[in-house]
Amino acid sequence: MAIALIATLSAAVSPAAARSSASVGPVLFDQLDSPAVVNPYDVTSQDFETSLDGADSEAADDFAIQAGLNWMLDGIDVDGEYFDRDGEIPVPTGFNVRFYANDPATNLPSALAPGGERLNQPYTNLGTSPGDVQIALSPPVTLGAGTWWVSVQARLDYGSSTDTRQWFWHNRSLQTFQGAVWRNPGGLLQMNCPAWSRRSACQANSGSVPDQMFRLHGTAAPATGPPPPPPPPPPSATCRVPKVVGRTVARAVTLILRAHCRVGRVARRHSVRRKRGKVIGQSPRGGKTLVVGSRVNLVVGRR
Repeated sequence: MAIALIATLSAAVSPAAARSSASVGPVLFDQLDSPAVVNPYDVTSQDFETSLDGADSEAADDFAIQAGLNWMLDGIDVDGEYFDRDGEIPVPTGFNVRFYANDPATNLPSALAPGGERLNQPYTNLGTSPGDVQIALSPPVTLGAGTWWVSVQARLDYGSSTDTRQWFWHNRSLQTFQGAVWRNPGGLLQMNCPAWSRRSACQANSGSVPDQMFRLHGTAAPATGPPPPPPPPPPSATCRVPKVVGRTVARAVTLILRAHCRVGRVARRHSVRRKRGKVIGQSPRGGKTLVVGSRVNLVVGRR
């Protein structure tokens, strides 16, 4: 079953019921303005049912976060349109939102940002124009300073040949930063852009409408560097046996405790007068390294 790329709705329709989203934060970035008023008005960006994976397509546009800031993004507003043939306004099950890093060599999306994919997110309608939605991101996506790309896809089944339900992201007539990009990896839409390419290279006559319409919500906070590494552990204490022979008992005890040792047995032995009250022998000998709390036995001179 072929899928036709429809540029815009041909008639006004009433709003559709949609899944409700959580409240979102203040506006951090806004290019929900300057809508395209000439063809091509919009571009498909949709995650179809499995049988039509070849038609899955993805549009993305870029934005920048100032140096020294982190953004915690909890919502995105997009201007879009639905198309169907059965008279019923399509109701996506949700929207896929992805954030990609920028490749400075090509100024195209590169790797998916860490934690930057939110699938089948809840949404609410914006105003009364079907297809304009606010998508809540849960949990929020945190990004640091630099250039990033955001893509939005409706998770919507095409249905039968009498349904043909599609969602299109409205083009913008002003360009901020780089022009929008688009891809259709499966190639079913026959626009010759299986990988990320500037949308103007994929969609004919779209050079005058180079961007997509969207607005980002969330909170900004000063960026803090990674936490400092923990201090190195203190060196393992040891009992380095002090040399206490010839010291008074009181001084010997002080030196032994200061060296992380303990006083062991204290024996007394007859000695000459000048050695009485002093240490005349120790075990183990001074200078030996033992585990903390090892005992040092003393021999003290007496009458």
